[in-house]
Amino acid sequence: MIRSNQPRPAWTLLAALCVLGLSLPAHAVDVSAVGALTPFNPANAVDLATFCNGTDTGDDTNCIGAWLAAGKARGVHLTASPGTYRYRAGKAIFQGFHLQCKSTAAVFQAIDNAGNLFVLAPNWLAEGPTAWQDISIENCGFDLNGSTANFASVITLVGGTRPVRHVTIRGNRIFDATQPGRMYTASNQQRQYIGVLHAEQVLIEDNALSEGGRIKAGRPGRWIHIRRNVLSNINDNGITIVDLGSNTSHDILIEDNAIFFPIGSGIFFGADGQAQGTAAMTVHDITVRGNTVFGTWKTNGITGVLPNHTANVYVFNNRVHHTGSANPLAYTSGIGLNRNNTATLIVPDLTTATNDVYSDALNAYRNVAGIFVTGGMTAPCVSFNVVTNTSTSVFASNTPTPIFLRNLVRETVLEDNTLYSGTVRLGPTSTVDPEGDPVTCFRDE
Repeated sequence: MIRSNQPRPAWTLLAALCVLGLSLPAHAVDVSAVGALTPFNPANAVDLATFCNGTDTGDDTNCIGAWLAAGKARGVHLTASPGTYRYRAGKAIFQGFHLQCKSTAAVFQAIDNAGNLFVLAPNWLAEGPTAWQDISIENCGFDLNGSTANFASVITLVGGTRPVRHVTIRGNRIFDATQPGRMYTASNQQRQYIGVLHAEQVLIEDNALSEGGRIKAGRPGRWIHIRRNVLSNINDNGITIVDLGSNTSHDILIEDNAIFFPIGSGIFFGADGQAQGTAAMTVHDITVRGNTVFGTWKTNGITGVLPNHTANVYVFNNRVHHTGSANPLAYTSGIGLNRNNTATLIVPDLTTATNDVYSDALNAYRNVAGIFVTGGMTAPCVSFNVVTNTSTSVFASNTPTPIFLRNLVRETVLEDNTLYSGTVRLGPTSTVDPEGDPVTCFRDE
């Protein structure tokens, strides 16, 4: 069923199903199984202020190093009193690293174009006999201070022969005081403020990132939860969960984040590029729910590039709001779910439901659609979405296209979408199940 030109409803999929007396098959998300193992202990923490003067304008690189070394040698946690601590080079952290600043007024500030700060990676530190694990960084301030280093980062954790495990990154503020509210836009000046790669049991929550920097995790990633973060002015994608080669990623939750003015996509998940060698890549149990994406992105507000082995994808209750006309050279959607080039297997259990896809300009989703789904899916659910002010699509003979099921999207459960202009477009190899029932749709909890 499609409802057209109706007042914008306040209901959600769950409310609608309750009225019908129905429920959906669910896969539970356990948010208690991620994050650092050991709570921060303020009574057993060494303060950076005892090593560095946070009120002067000097270079604190060496005293930051001494503070880290003391924490490691004594086996204690680390804290930092309010102040500004300047660094010109990154520092390797260590197994069991726990840092909780006394407030985000404790600011680590880059100087001399520094591109990294806290790093744990095989090319920085020799791996031990066990996996790096039990790491937390909380409540600190980080100022990139105009650094032009490509992929500038303040937190980089990369597993080696084994994944880094049980990580919490919470409540930090990462910014650039030299260009508030703006960002570098060149492709060689991207920023990756938080990078957690080859990792498991990761919690990234309640951080505020601005002036360019994104959150990136995966390659591969398992049991990764990214929630309640605010990201503003991001080059390129805001939150990125990706995989490479023949890896397996699963149990990913991206929830209740707000992303403002990303250049590429607000949220990106799936295959990182289209290269050969990805036929064995596996991604399953991905939940993207309750997020807000706002701005003039080029690609999609939410992008999924689904590899060969994909199952259990749930894109639910997100608000995607494009604020202006699309770039005439871009292919722009609100939500875009497609496949990478080596994908040949069918995707089961994919649901895109109760999302609000909106734009301020009629051609914001210029030549694709408000919701775009393509490429080898059986009985996906595209239901209870609201799509407003969609494109004049070159694929649809100048007919506004709020929803486009382009290629090999078969037996779609297409129910109770509210469309403010145009109709659903079906590609020649896509079909809709006239008896489709949302009770059959996959969902998460």
